[in-house]
Parts: sequence; structure tokens; C-alpha cells
Amino acid sequence: MKVGFNMNVAIYARVSTAAQAEHGYSLKTQVEACRQKAIELGATSIKEYVDDGYSGAYLERPALDNLRDALSANLHDTVIIYDTDRLARDTMLLLLITEEIEKTATLVFVNSEYSKTPEGQLFYEIKGSFAKYERIRIQDRFNRGRRGKLKSGKPLRDSKILGYDFIDGQYVINESEAKLVRHIFQLYLDTVGGYARIIEILHNEGILSSTGKRWAKASINAILHRQNYTGTYYAYRNYRKKTGASTSKVLHRDKSEWIEMHCPQIVPMELYEAVQRKLSTNLNKRTRESKYESLFQGVLYCGVCGRKMAHSRFKGETYYMCGANKEKAGSCINRICKAEYVDTVLWNELLKICKTEKSVKKYLKQTPIEDTQEVTKKELSKLAEKRNAIMSWYSQNFISMQECTQQLEAIKKKEIALQQKLSVKATSKPKLPVITNTDLSYESKRKLITTYVEKVTIIRKGNQHQKDYDLDIRFFF
Repeated sequence: MKVGFNMNVAIYARVSTAAQAEHGYSLKTQVEACRQKAIELGATSIKEYVDDGYSGAYLERPALDNLRDALSANLHDTVIIYDTDRLARDTMLLLLITEEIEKTATLVFVNSEYSKTPEGQLFYEIKGSFAKYERIRIQDRFNRGRRGKLKSGKPLRDSKILGYDFIDGQYVINESEAKLVRHIFQLYLDTVGGYARIIEILHNEGILSSTGKRWAKASINAILHRQNYTGTYYAYRNYRKKTGASTSKVLHRDKSEWIEMHCPQIVPMELYEAVQRKLSTNLNKRTRESKYESLFQGVLYCGVCGRKMAHSRFKGETYYMCGANKEKAGSCINRICKAEYVDTVLWNELLKICKTEKSVKKYLKQTPIEDTQEVTKKELSKLAEKRNAIMSWYSQNFISMQECTQQLEAIKKKEIALQQKLSVKATSKPKLPVITNTDLSYESKRKLITTYVEKVTIIRKGNQHQKDYDLDIRFFF
């Protein structure tokens, strides 16, 4: 280790909410302790790399990434960290980062001794394992504490629910707000016009939202669905799972884990249930009205960029839309195609192909058929190449172990599906039907399309209101 002259020190500090609450490892504490250590060692320059709110169970962290880049450029000769678990809580990650740092710099911990001797390495690995174990214990104690508080009938926090005040850890009715809640429930039950009409009535009555502005539909929706107003509701229904260094997603717990909670009732159960029935009826009605029965949904592809075309409603009209439109407006000439026109053109083309036995044979003779077994083998070969590339990226530290594992698992699933496809013995292929009845129901048309049509590609030649397309229909055989 360089001491004194031209000693360039990097300080790395990290904290996540759980660790800060449990141990008091605040960023300020870590940085101050590391700075003191750097001064004791005679540092001439100090640069701080701080990750605020990032888990030590993941390698991907902005400040750590910057530190690794700086070390690759030989900008620091010493790295000081408060303790090993601030660097990583997983033993393998800890060893990986340590090895990378020691290629160009000396690693120093404020709160523990570290040496590169075999004994030192063994102690280091053991401490890393204990850090991971401690993280699991912290999370378990945290969850047990939350469950215990809920089971005792105490809410975890004030959820700012209209109609209640939160006093001494319990919900107490705010009568003026509770009156408004009952008013909104009754308006929804008695009024024709849904949320928009309720908002209009409230506005005309001079009743504004808690923000002092006109009510939003989302706010009305939340009020009408809130079970607390019946006096009984359920907590501990969801949990948050980490998906990355600073990302997470909300998942639903099994109903058996829910915890029944009680608070003062604001809305009579009869009124609440009547509103829920109306909400359910209106939702089903909106779903039926908005569902467009598109004939070629799922098999339609853009002939320009190859993307699958989805259907979407806009101002009462339904369109097939190329995926490129979402990424960059106008990047594909297909952009949007009016579904009514596309379905008519494609169905008429299908009728033309399937008009007689002769027309069917003529079309199939003109259409090259690629051996599906060969296609499957090519896809398997590409997956093998991709697997080798991922392993190479991991060995060169271009991707983390988590990313490597996730991608390899995805490849394995695809390979299993393709292998099963290969193992299925070829059976006699169904003949393309001759369609003599042109007055078929939607269900009959869809059954024909999903049974025989594998893929349809189209290119719009005119604007979206013209029925002029280049198209190609491919069948399953």
C-alpha cells in the first residue's frame, strides 16, 4: 500500500433501508469513518462513491459501477470501505468484487481486518457468509414484527384514507369526510353516467378533492372499492420482491396469509355490496363493448419490419397497429391499418384461395414450404450459440451471475419446448378446406383461421382508409 505521497483513495459507501434501520449504517457514518481512515493512512486525494438505497445482494449499482470503471483506468490505488457487508452480502459477489479491486488497488476495511493470506481469505469468506445470513435474519425479523403488529389489530401506518383520522395508531371517523364518502357511494348507485357524472355533480356542488382541485376518476374509483368503509378489511395481502439492485415488483400473497383488520364502519354493508355489484356489471359491460372481434388477431404481421400487429381502439374505430409505432412515430409505413378493411381484404383473399380444390392446389404449389424439423434444428443451433456467448460474457465480467443465470434458464425453457417439438412424430397433415359457405359466423371464421392459418404478412400501399395491401398468407402445411 502506498502511504502518504500521491495516495489516491476511493471511498465506497452503500446503504439500504432495512440495513440502515437495523444497524445505523447511515451513509454519513460510513463516509466519515472512511475519511478518517484515509487521513490516518496519509491520503492526498479522496473521492466518494455512494450508493443510496441499493441492495448488497446485487452487483449492479451505479456508484459501484463507476468505481469499477475508475479502477480499470488506474485512477485509485486504495479503496476504503466501512465493512465487508457494505461491499456485498453474498459471498460469491464479495469474492468477485474483491478480486477485481485487488488487481489495481489495495482494499482496506474500517470495521474489520483483512489480509490476503490463506487464513485471511478463509475468515473473509466466513464473514461474507454471515453477512448473507444476517440479511435473511433482518428481513425475517422485519416481517415477523409487521405480522405481529397487524395481528394485534394495529395498522402499520396511516394510509391517508378519506373519512378517517389516524390517532394513536388507530383509525377514527372524521364525520365531515365520512359524510362525503357516503354521498359518493349513493351518487354512484343512483346516478346514470358513471365516474364522469359523479365528478360533474361534485364540481357543481362546490366539493373539491383533498388537493383543492377537481376530482379525478382514479380517486372516485379508489373510494368505491375501498373495503375499509365496511368496518372489516384485510392486510398483509401483498409483498414486494427485489428484482434488481434498486428495482422490485409487488406480488400477491395466498389468501390464507391475509390478516383480518377492523376499523369504524362508514358505509352500510348493503350500500357497499350494491355498489360493488354495479361496478362489476359496468366493468363487464365496458369489456364487452370495447372488445373488437378481429378475425386475424394473433396471426397478422407487418410485412415491412416483421413485427406482430396488435389491435387497438381509438375514437370508436379499431386498428391493427405495427409495434414500430410505439417506439418511433412514423418509423414504419404500415403504422396503423383500419381493422375493418384489413379483415375484409384478408377474408376475401382466403375465400379466393379456398374456393375450389383446384384453387387450393394452385396456391399451395406456388407457396414454398420449409421443413418444420429443419427450422426447429436451426433454432436449437442458434440457442446453443447464444448460450456459449452468455457464458463468455460472464467469464469476462460483462454480465453478473444473476443476469447469466436468468438468461440461461430462459434458453433452457426454449430448448425443452423445441426438443419436444422435434420428438413429435410427423402425422398426416390436414387438407386445406374448400369454403363454399360464405355466410359464416365470426366464431366459424375464427376457427378456420386459427386451425389453418399460421401467419399473414401485409404491407399497406395506400393510406389507412384505402383497401389496398400487399399480402401473403402462410398455412401450417
